Amino acid sequence: MRYPLIHSSFLDGFPELVLEKGGEPKTLYEGANLSFEATTGTEMLIPFDRQNKLLDIAALKLDFPYLALELARRQTIAIYGPLASMVVASENLGEALKIFIDHIQLRVQTVKLCLSLKGDAAEFSIESDFTKVANSVRFQDHGLALSYNLIQILYGQQLSPR
Repeated sequence: MRYPLIHSSFLDGFPELVLEKGGEPKTLYEGANLSFEATTGTEMLIPFDRQNKLLDIAALKLDFPYLALELARRQTIAIYGPLASMVVASENLGEALKIFIDHIQLRVQTVKLCLSLKGDAAEFSIESDFTKVANSVRFQDHGLALSYNLIQILYGQQLSPR
């Protein structure tokens, strides 16, 4: 059985956010069965469900249900590693999104991004067949906010999402 992984960069800024909210990052990592030392400041793939469990535990312990949204707001395009360079070098927004959609699996497994154009509107969705994560509010919040951030950077203008 294939076990889905996510790049540790998707937790960039997490320890700082936890400290600001009065929590102890190392304790939260242990609660999610992740090594604080091994996953902070390193380039590695970690179990996707444990990363998501970490966000869930933190949101609950810190009484901060919007933790994943705040984390995403603080993160930069750098969390996508080399994929960020490919996307930024694209000729236009459409090409950039196609590259991103086609290669996101390099950073986070089991996530499928979909883009459909409807007149002058674009519909962007995030799906995962890994139900242990897909049904999580934290996954949905983090994915949605990161997608918004990426499109905002690539589009270069203020977006009016619906």
